[in-house]
Amino acid sequence: MRKVDVVIVGASLSAAAAAKRLVDAGLETVVLERKALPRHKICSGILSPRGHRFLIENFGPLPREVLHEPTWCRGVTFHFPSMVSMKMDFFGGTTPHLHRKFSDYWAIQRSGAEVHDQTSFTGLEDNGDHVVVSARRDGEELKYRARQVIGADGPSSPVIRALYPDYPKQIPWFFVGQKFHNIIECPLDHEYFHFWFHPDLGHYTWSHARTETWCAISRTSTA
Repeated sequence: MRKVDVVIVGASLSAAAAAKRLVDAGLETVVLERKALPRHKICSGILSPRGHRFLIENFGPLPREVLHEPTWCRGVTFHFPSMVSMKMDFFGGTTPHLHRKFSDYWAIQRSGAEVHDQTSFTGLEDNGDHVVVSARRDGEELKYRARQVIGADGPSSPVIRALYPDYPKQIPWFFVGQKFHNIIECPLDHEYFHFWFHPDLGHYTWSHARTETWCAISRTSTA
């Protein structure tokens, strides 16, 4: 059984932020990620100016390889059913357009934590002064003894479900889909994130330029 101070489940940007603080405080930290890294993530990649400052302060300047093309976003354009469109620039200036597959990987590496990818969380045992985290990698059962465990594994977090089985039933859920379309001709401004208010498109629909494609994400159904 591996003994550490903290186990973090998930290798997202939130995991990297937590890991950086823990490692800087001198705590031995292991991050478990079920996918092989770097891994795809459904996300616009549009980072707020505040989030950009946080990344720079904690991980350093963003290298070019962690950004999509276009590399910067000026703000959001809201499109209404009345055919009115309204641009809103970000307060504080332009912000980076993250390629989450590579930005998350860059940040978790910069955190200084030990990363175990292709390692799936399977359960935990709370023993008061410590927890025992169970995981699986390549069919092998693994155990980690830690003082604390952090669930950075998404909204349907298996860590939260292991601790609070009724939690998922207490909040509303909806699913989103992501599609990429080749750009033939598009009048939309590539430097803006586009949010669509239209009853036929669902309650959460947006699009933005990404390299030579347009990415569109929309709410598809409730859980």
